[in-house]
Amino acid sequence: MESNQALTGMQVRKGRANFNTYQALNGASFPLINGSIITLLAIQLGADATFIGLISSLNYLAFILVYFGRILEPRIGAVPLYYWAWLMRNIMMLPILSIPIIMIWGNTELALSILLFSSIGFNLTRGPGMGANNSVVSELSTPKNRASYLSLTFMLNFGAMILATVLIGLVLRFNASTLSYTLLIALGIALGFLSCYYLFILPRAPKSTQKLSFFTFLKNIFGRADFRIFAIVFFFISFVTAATRPFIVVYMRDVYYQNDSNAILFTVAGLFGAFLMSAFSKTIVQTVGAKTLFIFFTALSGVSLLPAAISPNLSGLYLIIFLSTFNFLAVFGLQGIESTGQTYLFGIIKRNETMDAFILFFMIFGLGGSLGSFTGGQLLNTLQSAGIANSSTVFRIFFGVAAGFMIPLLVLMSFLKNTNKTSVRTGLSLIINPRDIQAISLANRLGAATPSEIGPILEQISRLESDAAVDIIVESLQSPKFEIRRKALATLENISSADQPPELTRALLQQLRNHPFSTAHVAARILGQHQISQAIPSLRRAVMSEDYRLKAEAITALGNLKDSSAILLIKRQIYHNNNHYVLVSSIQSLTTLLSVNDMYVLLWPLSWQKVEPTILNESILGAAKLLGILDRFYHRYLLWLHNQPEAYNELKEVMQAQKKTKPALKQSLEQIIFHHASQLDFMQQMRTFIQSCSKNDTPLMQSMLRICQNPLFTRYASLRFFMIYLLIWQLEEKKL
Repeated sequence: MESNQALTGMQVRKGRANFNTYQALNGASFPLINGSIITLLAIQLGADATFIGLISSLNYLAFILVYFGRILEPRIGAVPLYYWAWLMRNIMMLPILSIPIIMIWGNTELALSILLFSSIGFNLTRGPGMGANNSVVSELSTPKNRASYLSLTFMLNFGAMILATVLIGLVLRFNASTLSYTLLIALGIALGFLSCYYLFILPRAPKSTQKLSFFTFLKNIFGRADFRIFAIVFFFISFVTAATRPFIVVYMRDVYYQNDSNAILFTVAGLFGAFLMSAFSKTIVQTVGAKTLFIFFTALSGVSLLPAAISPNLSGLYLIIFLSTFNFLAVFGLQGIESTGQTYLFGIIKRNETMDAFILFFMIFGLGGSLGSFTGGQLLNTLQSAGIANSSTVFRIFFGVAAGFMIPLLVLMSFLKNTNKTSVRTGLSLIINPRDIQAISLANRLGAATPSEIGPILEQISRLESDAAVDIIVESLQSPKFEIRRKALATLENISSADQPPELTRALLQQLRNHPFSTAHVAARILGQHQISQAIPSLRRAVMSEDYRLKAEAITALGNLKDSSAILLIKRQIYHNNNHYVLVSSIQSLTTLLSVNDMYVLLWPLSWQKVEPTILNESILGAAKLLGILDRFYHRYLLWLHNQPEAYNELKEVMQAQKKTKPALKQSLEQIIFHHASQLDFMQQMRTFIQSCSKNDTPLMQSMLRICQNPLFTRYASLRFFMIYLLIWQLEEKKL
């Protein structure tokens, strides 16, 4: 369906609705005409492991034959190709309906031959149409939402498969005769024909024109190292998984003596795993990337084989739990490999290569799968004929060997190209964190949410304090609605991310530059909190803004970023700006940028004719922070604000506790404390004391001398207390 003319928006919406219906019907049809039901029917007809491996390998034959779809698609179009292939595959299953009649005559060989014939015909006819599925998905989605839409189609498919498989299990529980199998297959054929109708009415894009021959395409794509590695990895993964998957049902029958009904019902747990895999993948694939999920599902698939490699001796409830968990994990991993393999391929090919690339993908999958399935059957037969009487031992060896093959594959997968900006290590940490998964799930709802829904969703994400959904939240900053941008910024502010994605930086800078008097100040605050140094030039310009909130937050951000070149710019705000918000921000920012020599600057607002208590307190506490004594001074200052005599008494006690201090020095300090209430006496006593000190040339003592000589500063009792505290502090530090 690769064409030069895309479908219209209306065609895409209608096409998705019909294609989703097709996926549900096709999902319900498939387990009724393929897979475990065919395996169990073959076993009932007396087939051995080699025959089971043979008919299982035929499923992979279809993937090899997908190449013929490439020849037909330019001539008839992707949708007609898909429709006719699926129609013919259902027709090829019709001969199976004659098996009950043949079994009345007792002709088992003919019945097995018909089963084999229908399986061959089923896979021969569906093969050419399989590549069209991804062409349809490609046309009904955009590169941005293609991975999530592909996962949605898997969810619909597997959800319907669960219902159909439950039906199979219930029917076989009451009657596991050949007739029951045939009636179930007949239902599957009917649903298959109905699903074809929804394929037939899909919108049809113009027929594509192939510019390159397939062999030229092969030469080009195998010339890329990233695809070569993927092809090798995917071939061997397909081989190993296909060698084990068809024999899970056989394993349950031979080792744990489960009847057909139970075996089918246990596969429901597997299909439920496939459904959850699709939902799981749809939620996080855009964030963690296809490579990370590809590795995760491969590792999980290998781990899922370990319980079967152990095959513990269980019965009753424990056996039910064991087999359900085994099926769940096995299919969760196996389907995850196939799903994320396709998603990964979308990430390393060009749009006009979709049809050819997925033909090659299915051919690799089919070749590896057919060889693996047939080899698995041969290995199982060999083990069974090797004189090993215990079925448990046979399957322990069988599944143990398969699990062991997964280890070198995982090593090889580390060389795959990462198609997502999130590293594999970071992506894997997100996968195992439920809070991150919940945040991503909520963020994925933002795209379809109404303005009234977006706010609550963002608030929920904010409470989770997870940085996993940053990329998706950033998109909300493009909203023309102020309230949505405000809440998106509030959410980002509550998230501390070690790695800042470029999209976040660009979006915040855009808010900073384009939205003064609304959300620019919040963007400035986040840029400072996240230490985004690229924002420094824009933040400097923002200091000159008429938006006082933006000005203040930009000043704070420059302080957080340790921008020493902005000191003069911020000093000007203290000297010339009387806005309290801006002043407090300037004082706080300069405490991280100035040296002790510049303590005078922080106290400059005290020289105004009238100083508000807020500014007075911030100036003094800012000076304490500059000196690195805020934590020890703060509670002394609180005491002074509530009880000045008690605060001074405590300072005297600290002074008297210094046993090695000269009495004359203590006496001079007592005189300063005694005269703290008188500004003029205080100034004289401080000047005399500092000048008489042997270490009066330190930056701190020089700054204190300058401050104490300014009557505009010393008129405030709180500043006088601070100066006395500094002397006591120096006394404690043995610096007087």
